[in-house]
Amino acid sequence: MNNVLEFRGVTVVRNGNKVLDNISFTIKEGEDIAVLGPNGSGKSTILGLIIRRFYPVSSAGSVFKVWGEERWNIMELKNMLGIVSDDLLKDFDRDITVEEAVLSGFFGSIGLYNAVPDARMKKKTAETFRFMGIKGLENRKMNTLSSGEFRLALIARALAHKPKALILDEPCSGLDMVAAAAFRKMLGSIAAAGTSIIIATHDLNDIIPEIKRVVMIKKGGIFMDGKRTDILNDKNLSKLFGSKISFYGGKK
Repeated sequence: MNNVLEFRGVTVVRNGNKVLDNISFTIKEGEDIAVLGPNGSGKSTILGLIIRRFYPVSSAGSVFKVWGEERWNIMELKNMLGIVSDDLLKDFDRDITVEEAVLSGFFGSIGLYNAVPDARMKKKTAETFRFMGIKGLENRKMNTLSSGEFRLALIARALAHKPKALILDEPCSGLDMVAAAAFRKMLGSIAAAGTSIIIATHDLNDIIPEIKRVVMIKKGGIFMDGKRTDILNDKNLSKLFGSKISFYGGKK
């Protein structure tokens, strides 16, 4: 089994501050994993490293590989990943149709511009709409969608080209309880269909049953890493977030 990600002694500095400090861990292909931590802990930076938005400080002995490779053509890497982040939410809030937005995922662009999708791309896009239960949104404009519909459209964009892994940064931020519940149910279906899910979150409810491993991040370092059922408890969560938390034994 290949490693999606291999970190060894990785440090990231942004604006003069260490946001990740000498972290080491591996994500195997096929794993569904949650990176959990309070805001500002560095969890989103880990996802940013995977998609080459950020780069680590070069140091002797450090290892930073994605799918076994240290160097990637960014477009080739994007074809292997499906990405949904707050940056994309802002970028796609515009006067283009949902179908155009989803098709643009094949080209790694924000909208189609001069790109011309072929029959294969259109077929895969139609299949993704059906799979996600959002057929009927194709001709809606992105800037007219509800928060829940918008996120589903971006998930469709991320999935249509059949990525090996789906990368989600705070996936339910800004959604109401009903929309968030529907969104998490959809993530369960995606995981069950065989696409690996890697999420960064501070919300325990985002850790759907299909996610078996949790990496806890605190102050730029690995606080704890293990099976969800072993480490998600009141004691560990209270230490992670620096406040008393009652987990009620959920997600077992």
